[in-house]
Amino acid sequence: MKRTLVFLLLFAFPLAPFPARGAGKLIGRLTVFAPSGLHLREKPDLRSKSIIIVPYAAVVHAGEEAGDVFTIDGYLGRWIRAEYKDFAGYIFRGYLSRLPAPRTIDEFTSIEQYCSAFCVRDGIEKTCLTKEMKKDPDARCTIRACKGGFIWREEVSSESGASETLTVSDLTLQEGFLLLRALAGKDWSPYPKFDFPIKNMKYNVNHLPVEIKKTPTLIEIHYYQSIYWVQRLDKGSVQIGYTSND
Repeated sequence: MKRTLVFLLLFAFPLAPFPARGAGKLIGRLTVFAPSGLHLREKPDLRSKSIIIVPYAAVVHAGEEAGDVFTIDGYLGRWIRAEYKDFAGYIFRGYLSRLPAPRTIDEFTSIEQYCSAFCVRDGIEKTCLTKEMKKDPDARCTIRACKGGFIWREEVSSESGASETLTVSDLTLQEGFLLLRALAGKDWSPYPKFDFPIKNMKYNVNHLPVEIKKTPTLIEIHYYQSIYWVQRLDKGSVQIGYTSND
């Protein structure tokens, strides 16, 4: 029997300005998603001296962007003024996100675990079973409201495989992709070509086909009986999803 799990969350992270801790005014907190960390440099230039390497999952207090858009390992971004601990300089925006990062590459193995770690329930919970779903004795559907604007939807059905989705408002497709990679952890190994810049392609891993599809609003990868995707929705929201039919 196949089971379906669907998790839908709406995030409302605080993006209010932060007061200056040094020269200049800081405008928000951003998290490092680069697995090997990011250089904080004296000037907005790749040739500038590195002050310190800000580690993966660390939070920087970020200010205004500087210079033109450029790429590092295919990721697009500008330099951004930032502070980390007692250090101040410039850091590459392309590997930064407003979302929190898993503390280690294998901390979470699902979107559910990631959301549970950053969702504080406020006690509100209700069922969302439809008439059609009630025909399935194994079906269940629950919506939990969490503090900070989190809404967690869990759905179980016997008609299809496991699926999880995370919808985040005011996020870029690239930021959604960074989270997807972090949540995939070691399972990312089948997707060595699934990196920016994304292209439509087909190849094999362990004699199994991998297909990558990309449009301006969607990145989707198919491997065996699994699908990962990042999709831009209406009004600037981004959905990160996973489904499996095994």
